[in-house]
Amino acid sequence: MQVLSIPEGHSQKETILSTKCRFLLWSCVVIPISIMISIVAVVIFIRYQSSFSSN
Repeated sequence: MQVLSIPEGHSQKETILSTKCRFLLWSCVVIPISIMISIVAVVIFIRYQSSFSSN
């Protein structure tokens, strides 16, 4: 019984680690993309506003 419970706990730890790594990977990918999109949107908005006010 003890021998069987050890691999189960190990596999559970592995799945928790894999989900943490996946979450970190997703955050490392999604956060820079969202930052870039927001920067581009702000730049476009500022340029649009300045061109609109000059015209």
